[in-house]
Amino acid sequence: MKMTRRNFISASAAAALACGASLTAHAAGSTDENSLNFITDIFKDSPQPGEIEEATAITAEKNAEWYETLDFSDRRELANAERGWLDNAEGRIIDGDKLICICAQMMKDRGELPGDLVTATVMSNIGFHKYVEGMGCKVEVTSVGDRYVLESMLKTGCNIGGEQSGHIIFRNHTTTGDGILSSLQLLQAVILSGKLPSELSDGIEIFPQVLKNARVKNENKGKFREDPEVEAAIAAAEKDLEGEGRVLIRPSGTEPLVRVMLEGQDVEKITGIAEKIAVLLTKKFG
Repeated sequence: MKMTRRNFISASAAAALACGASLTAHAAGSTDENSLNFITDIFKDSPQPGEIEEATAITAEKNAEWYETLDFSDRRELANAERGWLDNAEGRIIDGDKLICICAQMMKDRGELPGDLVTATVMSNIGFHKYVEGMGCKVEVTSVGDRYVLESMLKTGCNIGGEQSGHIIFRNHTTTGDGILSSLQLLQAVILSGKLPSELSDGIEIFPQVLKNARVKNENKGKFREDPEVEAAIAAAEKDLEGEGRVLIRPSGTEPLVRVMLEGQDVEKITGIAEKIAVLLTKKFG
């Protein structure tokens, strides 16, 4: 396979060099013309407001294929970078859901996906589920938190799992989320497929997602599950979105809130439904 020489702005490359590593990335048996050229002068934390636009501008200026950010969670060790977000020159984010899809497809093609199983949390987008099912694979769904993802993976033997936020576990390499490892796995998928990151990402349709918080009394956070009126409202929403959307209602683990999340193709529609359910929850339990 012959690849055109490309530029990548890579936080993982900067991290490796900062640790004193000698870094070269290339396709197996490749010549210089096939090399992936890393630009190591950019190193940032996870995106903050306004930084997506900045990343997009820098990516275009440097003629790079993607701009990668890693979240070090205020830790000193570079190797503890946990999550990755990638942004290409057109400003499209490749989040955790898309990264898992891309890497899971690569692993399936290589025979590294036992039982054709992928693990994700309840927050993963319905588009993620449709893509994984389209691969001929199954999704094991867990509660939010990489500890629950890992527990499930250890039980089922699954080799890849993670969260929409970007925490991804490659169990055949490690048992914790590692942004640098995730970026290297994506590089491998790019090299093996011969496609750009944007081309791999664009094959995955992520549905619009709306999140509304209903403020309730802390002691009432779980009571909505047994309330007939709330149950009826949720059932009506699920019927309205059947096959083309999703409803997820869950109590916050840290705040006096019930989180109302809807996904679907019609943003105005799902926003209205989410607001209606949130108002009902606050009225009854606030």
